[in-house]
Amino acid sequence: MTMKRVTSGDFTLVSDGTVIGPKDYIESEWYERRIARIEAGTDAVFNYATQNEGQDPVRAILVSLQTHYAEFCGWRRTQAMVRGSER
Repeated sequence: MTMKRVTSGDFTLVSDGTVIGPKDYIESEWYERRIARIEAGTDAVFNYATQNEGQDPVRAILVSLQTHYAEFCGWRRTQAMVRGSER
């Protein structure tokens, strides 16, 4: 059985298991850490989505990544503002 493409927000899981999303996030430690938490069973967003909302695991992974990506973007904006105010 071939897995279909699944998209949630800015992230898509394609049939070979590859996640496609914003390059700056996918290539960052943030992404690696989030995937590690999901795989370890310690990611709160993934766990909530699968256990309380009944989402399938693929969709839950993408929702978790989208949520974490929003945090990543906010952190980067804050860092840019701090660096800008230090000038």
